[in-house]
Amino acid sequence: MGPLYARFSRLEYLQVLIEEVPLDTVSLDSPPLGRYFPGDRRTRPRIILYRRAIESRARNREELAELVYVVVLENVAVALGKRVEDIDPWAA
Repeated sequence: MGPLYARFSRLEYLQVLIEEVPLDTVSLDSPPLGRYFPGDRRTRPRIILYRRAIESRARNREELAELVYVVVLENVAVALGKRVEDIDPWAA
């Protein structure tokens, strides 16, 4: 995310974390691949990637890398209140 930090200073305090699975998927048909949580006075804003959900959808290492990029990109867009195309014009 180095180039993103240079372009969007609001990402300076954003954490990107990995968890095995989301804890609250009881009401969901399929688990999310990642999620953005805005910060508050006690916690920094963060994006959490769900390892098992992402790995289960990728058939090989190339797809895994691409999927991780897409999930991070989508959540960065949410964090910044922008469209994915505003963050990475080639992602569209």
